[in-house]
Amino acid sequence: MPVPDKDTLPLYGCMTGIVLPEPRVELAPGIALSQGYFQVFSTPILAFKEAPPGQHTPAPWVPVRGDFNSYLSRVELAVTDTGALEGFSPSQALWLVAALLRLRAESPVRVAAVANAPLASLPDIKDPWALAFEASGHQTGIFRTQYTELTVADITWLAAALPIAARLYHDERFMRAFTVFDESLWSGRIEVGAVLIWTAMEILFDLSGAQHKTKAICSALSAHVAVDERDRDRAYNVIRELYEKRGRVVHSGWSVQSYDYAQSFALARAAFVKVLDDAQLPKSPKRALQ
Repeated sequence: MPVPDKDTLPLYGCMTGIVLPEPRVELAPGIALSQGYFQVFSTPILAFKEAPPGQHTPAPWVPVRGDFNSYLSRVELAVTDTGALEGFSPSQALWLVAALLRLRAESPVRVAAVANAPLASLPDIKDPWALAFEASGHQTGIFRTQYTELTVADITWLAAALPIAARLYHDERFMRAFTVFDESLWSGRIEVGAVLIWTAMEILFDLSGAQHKTKAICSALSAHVAVDERDRDRAYNVIRELYEKRGRVVHSGWSVQSYDYAQSFALARAAFVKVLDDAQLPKSPKRALQ
């Protein structure tokens, strides 16, 4: 049996949280989404005897009931070529597609497992393997539904954003900001998630070492996401309140309310979407002073 290697082409993954409007959608050469049905599930078993060397654990067994992971997927993500993504490995390509969809879909999008062949063919081929991928038991975000039915507009945006994100990912500022933001979704506690979201915003706007950081982040983010001057002033006040609450979490161990987390997430999501739509990072205040 071959050693599983998620960075060898081709690579296939089952994606939760979305439904396609048609059987197959090509996002880029060698990267496509297809309709399917896949379920990843497990139930832990309690055993009562030690397994003999080299043998299976003997019966009897009792299933352990509780909150264990089970993921239902109706979409397969196939990566057969990564040439369109400027040096990304197959697993990075899968992650990037999922991470971009998490900006667009208000449902729990994840690649639950990956395999070395089309998923529906695994029972019938020789030496198949499958690996857990985004396997955290916790996922946060703004979830209004279990599945988002992708529209033509969603797919068009994703196909356009994918090469832009791959190019920007080679800039350390975008890479660090986007990965920290995406990591915030798997932290398990919204307090930790909120802190990571604001850390990502500090990195995105190059303000990690800024003096008067609260004012700097409020000015930069409100100007970036606002549609007009009135919207900017309103956003400034919201951002200031949220960022001050983030400080209380860090320095005093305060809790975070779910609506404050949701607002922080929505602002960060809007910031990244605008970066992708503009195809460029916000100007760094450090470079502006040079």
